[in-house]
Amino acid sequence: MEWKEEKELVKGIFDEKQELDRKVPIIKKDGNRRLEKNHTAIIEKHRQLESNIEDCFSALEKQDRKIIILSYVEGLTNYKLAEALNVSERTVATYKRNATINFASTYKLLFGNN
Repeated sequence: MEWKEEKELVKGIFDEKQELDRKVPIIKKDGNRRLEKNHTAIIEKHRQLESNIEDCFSALEKQDRKIIILSYVEGLTNYKLAEALNVSERTVATYKRNATINFASTYKLLFGNN
């Protein structure tokens, strides 16, 4: 798997989680109404994705987890990451690349191409 593909995989995982994070509270808020099958499926998919992400995080080094969270969850730029970690932007780029590769490899190993 090339770096670009790994980056797209990880970005896709966290984009999907963000989308589900927005949908699930709305569905649960309407809990008085009978949940439709697709609502139940969305809630289950969200739960499973969160579990998969946690499994990947538990297999990563602490620094890789931090880089992934700051980059893909919080959306920090390399410049902001460099400030937060007190390292150069070039070093951040290397850290981010390695963390992304490690996360993507772990995800594929544990869950295939889900």
